[in-house]
Amino acid sequence: MANAQPTFTSTAGSPGAQVRPIGAGRDSAQGVLVDPDDKIVVSGQTETAGNYDFFLTRLNADGTLDTGFGIGGKRVVPIGTDDDFGFNVARQADDGSLIVAGCTWNGTNYDVSVIRVTAMGVLDTTFSGDGIATVHLGGQDYAQSVTVQADGSILVAGDTSAEGGGFSLVRLSSTGVPDMTFGGGDGSVVVPVGSGGLGVGYSHVVLGSGPGAGKILVGGYSYNGTDYDYSVIRLNADGTVDTSFGTDGTGKVIIAATGQDEYGMNLAVDSQGCILLAGATGPAEGLYQFGVIRLTASGTIDTSFGGNGFVAAPVGTDDFAIC
Repeated sequence: MANAQPTFTSTAGSPGAQVRPIGAGRDSAQGVLVDPDDKIVVSGQTETAGNYDFFLTRLNADGTLDTGFGIGGKRVVPIGTDDDFGFNVARQADDGSLIVAGCTWNGTNYDVSVIRVTAMGVLDTTFSGDGIATVHLGGQDYAQSVTVQADGSILVAGDTSAEGGGFSLVRLSSTGVPDMTFGGGDGSVVVPVGSGGLGVGYSHVVLGSGPGAGKILVGGYSYNGTDYDYSVIRLNADGTVDTSFGTDGTGKVIIAATGQDEYGMNLAVDSQGCILLAGATGPAEGLYQFGVIRLTASGTIDTSFGGNGFVAAPVGTDDFAIC
């Protein structure tokens, strides 16, 4: 039963705080979700014998480890024999299985990697034969975010140095094979954003209703030759660029809000269809500030937000909004 007002057990000396070792070395949490039972799933990477591996851990609503998941509440998944970095996590609604996207070192460069475990934390061998799918786009390939679409397809966004570099998307079927109906016939899309292919797609949203249903927004940042700018692109459901988005027919919106480095890290769409991209801007006096831009649904700057479509504010002494 869902716990409407959970008491979060502390392990860190502060109320509501948890510190949990995953492996014997360094651990880094990158993604989090709350399932329908109010259990908390965290994904990331853990250091094991000098290399990093994907991990998942699941907590009960009160913050204690869910020992029915994986081994003692944790699941560590090595993909290759070198470093594997797990990032975002998504849940498959029909059976509660969990999907983590990230990257793995193949000996020469990084490949996009996706794992799927059952609701109990066991690698799902109906997915790509062993629970692990790896996709090589042809360069340094990174996955930053993952969603499960209504038909069970898995959409992964990130960036690559392949094809001149830029934002990248990979779509897999529910069984973990590339969806050949997406993009250029190989299940992937590379969209050049910024100068020299230096664009990072950090977060994505699949529009679920309204006139743009099924279209894909990807937010992140790109290099303009001097510094980095907030960047958003929109694709059609088949992976082609939606040239109706923005004002210049490219399907891309690049915002240089301050003339300094600007990093878009997390994307959301509000109830009016407006697009928010949050991250950081700076350095202002050597420090970053929290920053967020808002676009209309069609990709123009929403000047009703913050006076010019942009808000930057110090929260602490050095601020990044990531997820």
